[in-house]
Amino acid sequence: GYGRNGQLGPNSPDKNSDLPVEVPFPTGTTVTWVGIGGATGFALDSDGNLWAWGSNGDGQYGNGDPSSATPEIVQTACGKVSVVANKVVAIC
Repeated sequence: GYGRNGQLGPNSPDKNSDLPVEVPFPTGTTVTWVGIGGATGFALDSDGNLWAWGSNGDGQYGNGDPSSATPEIVQTACGKVSVVANKVVAIC
């Protein structure tokens, strides 16, 4: 997919890829859900942490951080996450 904003993670071979690209998480992190909202990737781990990577141009991370190709925790204690109309909605 399109990786201009870091959506494909830090190990992407190019800015875009027509092959799957692994987005690395810290050792011991168990990802239970993954979704994309526009140019931002999101993941929920087994501890209820919501991770984000890619564009933060519209404040998607909710914490004022700049865009990042490396996933970072942006919210904790989340139980449900879904994609609605190309937007990620989290209940934390």
